[in-house]
Amino acid sequence: MIISIDKEKLIEPLKHVVGVSEKKQTMPILGNVLLKVSSGKLLLVSSDLEVEIAAEISYPFDGDVETTLPARKLLDIVKSMTEDEPTTIDIEDTKAVIKSKKSKFTLATLPASDFPYKGTDEASNTYKINIADLDNIIGQTSFSMAIQ
Repeated sequence: MIISIDKEKLIEPLKHVVGVSEKKQTMPILGNVLLKVSSGKLLLVSSDLEVEIAAEISYPFDGDVETTLPARKLLDIVKSMTEDEPTTIDIEDTKAVIKSKKSKFTLATLPASDFPYKGTDEASNTYKINIADLDNIIGQTSFSMAIQ
């Protein structure tokens, strides 16, 4: 499957998501970002098993595609692409080819089924709290947080 998207639409959400993934993980899949296209949206997800961050981009595509790509490498590649032409990501079984004009990069993929993202029901995980109360709670417990 081929995903074709403008660099500007992809780079900002990717910057936010990549911040969670780390290079040195005990599980290689945690160094990757999940790309999932379905229902006219491109979902980018990154996790370190403690923190998970997701970003959605509206993307007009009829099919369903799921894969994971190395997060930092993908961000560096997308940053280096020109803004003139859309960036295309051709996803195959074990690799993805990223192209724009004369640039062509090949990245190894890992199966999306190995990624620790199950999706959430937003209604069951939504809580409202006053910002002053949240600040107070964090201030009272911050002494016990780990340094990492």
